[in-house]
Amino acid sequence: MNEDLTIINENLKTERVLNFYKKNKKKIFAIILVIIIFIFSIIFYKYLVDKKITNLSKNYIYASIQAEEGKKNEATNNLKKIIYSNEPTYSSLALFFLIEKELIVDLNEILNLYDHVINNNKFDKEMKNLLIYKKALALFERSNEMSMVEILKPIINSDSVLKSQAQLLLGDFFVHKKNYLKAKDLYLRILNESNQDNYKILAKDKLESISNEIN
Repeated sequence: MNEDLTIINENLKTERVLNFYKKNKKKIFAIILVIIIFIFSIIFYKYLVDKKITNLSKNYIYASIQAEEGKKNEATNNLKKIIYSNEPTYSSLALFFLIEKELIVDLNEILNLYDHVINNNKFDKEMKNLLIYKKALALFERSNEMSMVEILKPIINSDSVLKSQAQLLLGDFFVHKKNYLKAKDLYLRILNESNQDNYKILAKDKLESISNEIN
């Protein structure tokens, strides 16, 4: 008797499944199709991203070789193309290479490239801070006080690992502009706030070096 009931229950379940399938066949096929398209879209997108990064890697190496061979114009053009590709790793690498090798010396162009890389790529917090710091460094000789403070403010007002380094740079900038009291304030902040001993030592040395200017 129990076996018969089991068979009947199984048949009822099968019948219910078949009825559900018949009533919702189009919906089921549509869901399956969407899932398949979604999976293939992810695979295709990953393929395109990997291909783009591979090509950028090759182009970066090629541009580096061109620079070493003295083909500055060709190298510069290729590195700019990499920068405007808006791929975070290679855009920043290309920008650093351009500046390090002095392939671009016009300050406005350098700053525009920094702004493009910072504003058109998704970086983690510290990488973005590094780009901001390097932008400030590029401006050091020709910036005014308001611009330099504004550029470094996001780092100085954060808990970034570059905070003490940014404070030191701004302090050095004030010394460069002979604003020794503001420089003193920055160096003292490093001594009081920093947990990085190397920057505390540097700040202490710099305070001693400007002590005669303050007194």
